[in-house]
Amino acid sequence: MTEKVPRTISQHDISCLSWPLCHSNRLKNSSHEQSHPKLLGRFHVIPLRKGLVLHTVDIEELFRNVTESVVYPGIKLAVAIEGAPDIQFDQQRLPIGEQADNRNQASLVALTTAARFLKRSSPRRREKAVSLTFTPEWLYYNLDNPDRAWPAVHRFISTHLATKLWTPSPHALTVARQIIDGVPPQTPLERLYLENRCITLIMEGLNSLIEDPVTLPSASNMDISEREFERLERIRNYLDTHYPEDLTIADIAKQFGMSVSTLQRNFHRAFGTNVGGYIRDARLSRAVLAIQRDGVSISQAATIAGYSNTANFSSAIKRKYGVTPRQLRISAG
Repeated sequence: MTEKVPRTISQHDISCLSWPLCHSNRLKNSSHEQSHPKLLGRFHVIPLRKGLVLHTVDIEELFRNVTESVVYPGIKLAVAIEGAPDIQFDQQRLPIGEQADNRNQASLVALTTAARFLKRSSPRRREKAVSLTFTPEWLYYNLDNPDRAWPAVHRFISTHLATKLWTPSPHALTVARQIIDGVPPQTPLERLYLENRCITLIMEGLNSLIEDPVTLPSASNMDISEREFERLERIRNYLDTHYPEDLTIADIAKQFGMSVSTLQRNFHRAFGTNVGGYIRDARLSRAVLAIQRDGVSISQAATIAGYSNTANFSSAIKRKYGVTPRQLRISAG
């Protein structure tokens, strides 16, 4: 599909095109049929590589409605050129593009699990935006300067609904417009060029994690006190530094003055995983980075992840990322 002419787009069209990003896409509480025109313009979803999906819109909304779906886990980057899409992940609304002075036209959101997605539309509202969804394993392979960026990036992608709003540079806005105004790639070289354009936006988004504070889910939404949330933050900071060590949950709980059951319960409320899972994921993530960027052997990567048995390590990688360590090495060239 290479045309750049605007066309009507139904909810059925959106559901068929959006399969790489979500499932159960439907209109919520609407009298309109699935085949009824919902948008006018251009709507593309392009899987560029395993773990990287591009989505562009240049549309006008035709009627008031709410779209609901379940989006897959991953890191979601968006740059809004025109309009302020009214969207939310689970219970967290994303105020992208709402400032009159063009601040916060871009966002990053981390989803460690599938999330309920809502988008509210209004008649004649314009939207022109590019969004990218990329998985942690794709990121580890492409991450530039990992020694400087790793702690901030790892913390962000490990926290469900972590959010970062930032103001894109003029260059990033130009790149986003070029992506939106272009046509879907028809050849491998065109696809490679488009992926390079997308990486430009991703790198600027990752740099914003290093340079400015990140908005993490607040304690008020977790049924825990601010004081307790601050203690959990200190625990997570400790884990980010000491995860390679031989840590026990009992020792961690004792060090921070709480019972094991309270630590596990509140840590899961705050960060969407228990302490053991957080340590395991941090070690596996570091092992993937070592395989793809440093070229270590599978047995060395297993040691980094805390496994003495490479078969168990391979099973853990397969469960988490859907690929084997050998496939990670091959993809790294």
